[in-house]
Amino acid sequence: MSADEDSIWKRTLPEPQHVVLCERYHLRKFLDASKGRRALYFRTVAEGPATLQRVLGCEPSEHEVLSWIAWVLGKDRTFLAFVGRHGAVAEPLDPEKWRLLLEAGAGAIVGEYLIATEDGNVA
Repeated sequence: MSADEDSIWKRTLPEPQHVVLCERYHLRKFLDASKGRRALYFRTVAEGPATLQRVLGCEPSEHEVLSWIAWVLGKDRTFLAFVGRHGAVAEPLDPEKWRLLLEAGAGAIVGEYLIATEDGNVA
């Protein structure tokens, strides 16, 4: 992993529990688990700052974009099914654990997007 990638992961998965959840439930693989999901979420991340700026009336922070992606994941039942298949059974039942899992998932998605953008792999 390059220093740039390491820096991205430190920004998008800032808490140790985010890293653990990302590894435990294979969250970096979520985008590739279904055809078209990577493109859909990459477009969501790319359009997120402009969308949030229109709604908030000011430039959103990276944290606000991550929170928005976490909210989107919370509405995506395929994310719930994906983490369930990877062993997250009790987490969705506990609001605090579910919040952390959504944050970790959002961090994984935004991290993958930033790395792909840096590498020129975003269409």
